[in-house]
Amino acid sequence: MTARRRAESQQSVPVAITAVSEAMLREKAIVTPYDLTNSTPGIAATAGSAQRNDVLYFIRGQGATFGSSPSVVTYFADVPQQTNSTSGGSNITFYDLASVQVLKGPQGTLFGRSTTAGAVLLTPKAPSDEFDGFVEANLGNYSIREFTGAVNVPIIGDAVAIRVAGNYSYNKGFSISNTTGQRLDDRNRSSYRISLRLAPTNWLTNTVIFSDTNINENGTAAVLGNYEPNGLARLVVDPRIPGGSTVTGSLLDTRPGGVLGLTTTDPAAAGGFGFIAVAGLCGNITAAGSAAFNDCLSSRLALINKARASLDAEAARLAAGGSVREVATTRDNFIRSHVQQIINTTEINFGQLGFLGDTTFKNIFSTTRNLQSTAIREIQGGVGTGVVYNVINVTNPNCTATACTGLANFNDYGAGKNKWGDVYSEEAQLSGSINNKHDWMVGYFTEASETNAYLNVPAVFQTLNGAFTVPSGLPGISTGYNRNYRKSQSGYFGQATVDFSDFGLDGVRFTAGYRHSIVKARLLAVDAIIVPATGIQPRPGDAGIPANLKQTADSYTFSLDWTVKPGVLVYGTTRKGFKEGGINIQSILPANNGVAAAVPYFGPETVTDYEIGMKADYELGGLGLRTNIALFTADYGGLQRASSFFNGATASNQIINAAKLRSRGVEIEQVIRFSREFSVNANYAYLNSKFLSFPGVIVRPSDGAVINRIDTAISGAPKHKFDVAARYEYDTGDTGQFVLAGNVSYQSRFAHSDDSVFALSAEDQAPYALANLRLDWNNVMGNPVDLSVYAKNVFNKTFVIGSGNVISSQLGTTSYIYGDPRVVGVQLRARFGRSAER
Repeated sequence: MTARRRAESQQSVPVAITAVSEAMLREKAIVTPYDLTNSTPGIAATAGSAQRNDVLYFIRGQGATFGSSPSVVTYFADVPQQTNSTSGGSNITFYDLASVQVLKGPQGTLFGRSTTAGAVLLTPKAPSDEFDGFVEANLGNYSIREFTGAVNVPIIGDAVAIRVAGNYSYNKGFSISNTTGQRLDDRNRSSYRISLRLAPTNWLTNTVIFSDTNINENGTAAVLGNYEPNGLARLVVDPRIPGGSTVTGSLLDTRPGGVLGLTTTDPAAAGGFGFIAVAGLCGNITAAGSAAFNDCLSSRLALINKARASLDAEAARLAAGGSVREVATTRDNFIRSHVQQIINTTEINFGQLGFLGDTTFKNIFSTTRNLQSTAIREIQGGVGTGVVYNVINVTNPNCTATACTGLANFNDYGAGKNKWGDVYSEEAQLSGSINNKHDWMVGYFTEASETNAYLNVPAVFQTLNGAFTVPSGLPGISTGYNRNYRKSQSGYFGQATVDFSDFGLDGVRFTAGYRHSIVKARLLAVDAIIVPATGIQPRPGDAGIPANLKQTADSYTFSLDWTVKPGVLVYGTTRKGFKEGGINIQSILPANNGVAAAVPYFGPETVTDYEIGMKADYELGGLGLRTNIALFTADYGGLQRASSFFNGATASNQIINAAKLRSRGVEIEQVIRFSREFSVNANYAYLNSKFLSFPGVIVRPSDGAVINRIDTAISGAPKHKFDVAARYEYDTGDTGQFVLAGNVSYQSRFAHSDDSVFALSAEDQAPYALANLRLDWNNVMGNPVDLSVYAKNVFNKTFVIGSGNVISSQLGTTSYIYGDPRVVGVQLRARFGRSAER
């Protein structure tokens, strides 16, 4: 256990932690980030950015809202990981790991990035001084083909060692487009890591890890969920609404009396949503009833009606019991991502340094580069209803001098690149142990990114067949383009633990920690368009609008723990955490164009939590037991929440500091060892999250109802989460060892979207349970070979892992991302070297 940046037992750490060992990762079939949530109380996951690859963790009801920094940071080899949410998501792969640790509650006084909810620590297997390795093949339904291997080679005794590990994973896809025939929700990626450890002396160790992940997949099926194409168009006037008034209804509603239908009578009226004229979409024509205006309007409405017809058909198919493993798409989707990372860790042990005790210096440096990041993906669940293009070159033979019709042709030229050093982190720690009792650490952390938020070129949204596009561009609207982007977070931190046994209080320890954080960001917001002859470029005459941000914050940790007797620890802790604010890139230009709802900046989110708990290992009635209990309450201020608004041309997203929230709950981990061969683990988490305040209202587009924001569902906060896992081991001697393992995990109702309040129907995932089974035959016939058969999601439960709500932007739909169906397969592993001896 290294949660406090030193080796210690999980049971001696005065905070709720769940640790998963290498053996447990294998037996519980934890091979994706989503799998981790099935065996860990208090943690949930959703798919972000309308992609299953972009996994967002939630701990105790807090995670990431769309566009904000995560409240739960994933670390690999002590380095906080970046995500490429616009394309491949996280580059983290779950293979050849020594352990996974889930830290619950605010983090930051000991290491890395400051967060408000927790951290997930992935520790890869390190090079060692013994020859060791394995090769493994995994075959299953959906044409699953996965191959993993690792080899550890000591080169010069225990002074130089290298470990090489790799993984290739493929499946043909769980879903299919019923319009193009393309398989979606597929997997086709390769990854490898090379780790070199140098230990020329007993006081100096240097480890370098180079990793490479290459993704070439079709992408995620965005299935039509809620569908609200109509609604009485009305002008709602309410002083609580930004700007005082808004027009309700759906942009899909082209009937007379609908939002767009009103435009035929008065294109400039507020009730007529006069953006078609005001935004110049029809050549700045404002004369109601003119032939030119009516011709333009008719062509625009025809494009929208074409998209609506596709959605009508999809809604009817699904209502009739059609498969959610089908989806309507406009064209072939794809995700192509190639990411490399270097991590260098240097440790110098100075030995005893007077009153500082046994002192060690540790430095962790990392840099990440994108060799490619390209994506085309659907966002609305119907043909022509919404496609996002990232990092593309565009040509379109259907463009004339005044207009573009039809779909563009896309040439993937591998953009989205950045150089080594554009994204980096640096952490320096000085730590010590005095008399093997009192521990301390001081450190400095900084990370920075100079890769533009949309990976060097803008995201382009083709919405409703391009009905809202200016004549000089292709059928899409570019948002969020930025130049000269740089974002950084730095922190000075320290923490110390005092053992009061020196003062006559045996078993009592007190810990105090502090952190000061500094966040900076800058960019130049540019309004960009796509022009067939020149590709993506700023609008003529647009010099861009600069944006600059600086924030500071303080965090702390205080805890008191008491080892009542060997194996029994009780503790209490309080912490203050901080999550950085930022710049709403999509809001800078609309704000300068007078859109009242646009908020260019959002502030930090803070939390103060209190936790008491017990960790106990004991025997009772011949049973070996472990009971860990944690009770907690956390108060969040300046809570960051996603908010959608209409920017005058299309839907935009931004973050606002919207609310105060309180989360309270209890987490229980119970292990029962009936014998050496048979054990049961049962975990339960109860969570009660509610808004203490959430000022403001929203106007529900479909019916014009004014809804208090405090009624918004809290994403990522299931009230009940339970899982039970059983393991039985039977050793037959020379024949081998058989291990039968299974687990069932249950999760109560679960909200995926901050914007679900905009919809007439609930968007929550109903309660569901998943079951997994696995049978391992280890050391087959006395050989270093392991054969396994497994089944995940045994009962083929259909469940949602993410949603994208654009009803809030008056686009009338919510799309759902579904979790994996039942997967069955067989694994064969051959071990060699040291591993072959067990």
